[in-house]
Amino acid sequence: MTPKSSISRVRSSTPKLPLSKKRTKKPIPVATPPKSRTGLSETLPLRHCVMCGSNRVTRKHITVQLRDGREVREIEADVCPACGEQYFDLEAMRKLDAAP
Repeated sequence: MTPKSSISRVRSSTPKLPLSKKRTKKPIPVATPPKSRTGLSETLPLRHCVMCGSNRVTRKHITVQLRDGREVREIEADVCPACGEQYFDLEAMRKLDAAP
């Protein structure tokens, strides 16, 4: 059997930092998108697809076929190559709404 005094020496061998000296994690800086002229913040490109989870989403200029048969060319969108999901920013949505 081990005497209690040797156990206490083992436990106290690890140095304990006082509360004021404990290491704290630094906050991670968050990038905020710039404000546009309309006052709304512009969106940043997506990094992953919400539908399938792919991390290969890329920004492309695409042609969009609307339900009523109209076609809008050269719309900038984030497109997932895995599932084909398309994400439009505010400017692209305004172009789609104003399409003749």
